Amino acid sequence: LNDVDIAIRPVDPHAKGVQQEVLFTLEKKLYASSEYLEKYGEPQSIEDLKNHRIIAPANIEKYPYSQLNWILTLGLPKGKLHDSIYSSTSIECLFQAAKKGIGIIGGYEKMSILKNAHLKNILPDITYTKKKGYFIYPDYLKDDKDIIDIKNYLQKKLIIKLG
Repeated sequence: LNDVDIAIRPVDPHAKGVQQEVLFTLEKKLYASSEYLEKYGEPQSIEDLKNHRIIAPANIEKYPYSQLNWILTLGLPKGKLHDSIYSSTSIECLFQAAKKGIGIIGGYEKMSILKNAHLKNILPDITYTKKKGYFIYPDYLKDDKDIIDIKNYLQKKLIIKLG
């Protein structure tokens, strides 16, 4: 509708007349506190997760396309879910629970909240599909200095924040 000059969102493979440039890439992995690992042991395979305590977001049914339940599906047949030992709609509460040793959590490896929680990456080969955020703008703005400056600024800040 030409009412937006830029957007930051997943790629739209069917979009016409726009530039779509990768702004950042995020990858979800599994994490647990050293306290949890001392008490319950470290899973050695994805199948071991059925014997562990999982922390997951609440109300996942409200977000059918976001795959918030990816951690609940790991190692199980399609349509089955692990029971969650703790759930919340607050990302801060979820990470506090993991930090206190309540269970295993999934999170984007570059999240500052994850880095500050000092959790250990477990089953490092298990990841959820990488998510890419794209900087999208109309073709007619591809040489616009302000658009280029905004994109470069965001890339620089995201590298510092996420890297």
